[in-house]
Amino acid sequence: SPYHQNSALYPVIEFFRQMLQIQPEEAPEFTLKKLEGILSFSRIDLGQTLPFLASLLSLPPTRFPLPVLTPQKHKEKTLYAILAWLLRITDRQHVLLVWEDLHWADPSTLALLDLLVEQTATTSMFVVLTFRPEFVPPWRGRSHITPLMLSRLGRTHVEAMVTQVTGGKILPPEVQQQILAKTDGVPLFVEELTTMVLESGLLREQEDHYELSGPLPPLAIPETLQDS
Repeated sequence: SPYHQNSALYPVIEFFRQMLQIQPEEAPEFTLKKLEGILSFSRIDLGQTLPFLASLLSLPPTRFPLPVLTPQKHKEKTLYAILAWLLRITDRQHVLLVWEDLHWADPSTLALLDLLVEQTATTSMFVVLTFRPEFVPPWRGRSHITPLMLSRLGRTHVEAMVTQVTGGKILPPEVQQQILAKTDGVPLFVEELTTMVLESGLLREQEDHYELSGPLPPLAIPETLQDS
């Protein structure tokens, strides 16, 4: 998230919160029991993982004392606890792990990914990492990594995306043409702009298509994603 580039391990914390289904009114002790249950199911060393993951999630002290460490050593132990849990899962099943928008990642998350990338060559884990061109990954050149440069969508694919957003209903040709021209093959813009046009009041929905409710104003469709 662009709003959490300085929040240490923000995506990891959010992942655990979603996995544990933590509710705002939930007692921390109950959350701690759920975390211990998940780790126990993985048959992992609780003494080396539970206190650090509980601390990461701001949970109460566990039955395993948290050692007194320097901040840097505490961070290292936390990263290794996360990594140990992920690797233990791969002992039982194949794992697909997707990390999106690394250009917004905080330094601690990138440090975790450094450790993870080193390990994936010898595990049953398939990792997908997505990022914008300005991000330079530190793990380039490894033999087990395949870089893929994604180009902009072509006209056919943009039309397919628009049709998916409209539920299969055809847009007026002049509206469709403006969406094709202004989105320039950027998938997010295609989706956002099509949705915005459908909700703008410019169109009337018919059984199998949309039609203009009046003349199409010159500035009705935004020029950029930010404008929309």
